[in-house]
Amino acid sequence: MAEGDFPDTEAGIVALLKNYSQVTNIVGTSVLFGVPRNNPSFPLIVVRRLTGGEDTSDAPLDQAVLNIDCWGRSKLEASNLVNAVRSVFFGVRSPVEIAGVRIYVATVDSVVWQPDPEDDRPRYVLTTRVTSAAV
Repeated sequence: MAEGDFPDTEAGIVALLKNYSQVTNIVGTSVLFGVPRNNPSFPLIVVRRLTGGEDTSDAPLDQAVLNIDCWGRSKLEASNLVNAVRSVFFGVRSPVEIAGVRIYVATVDSVVWQPDPEDDRPRYVLTTRVTSAAV
């Protein structure tokens, strides 16, 4: 890591979620950054960055706010998926290094039931705050 490098927090979160069986047992490897352009298969997790910036400390820390869209074929499946994601984030109580990112903490700010407005596809949207650094 070069001095002043910032992490790709989104890539770290995608890799983290793909690393836990409680998530992959539901979605397989369908954890993506950004909305897929082609016909996606469901269930599916989409990671999107809302905002964030650097920490005011001397270390180059990223303070990201992310949305994690948990799409299911049913409300129950979407609910099981969002709860699996919550469990993964709850487990980050000491630094986790994955995909070139050191994730210090991932806290859940909110979980909102938000089906797709066009076709009513079941979705929960989880908002998380992630503190991370490049490794």
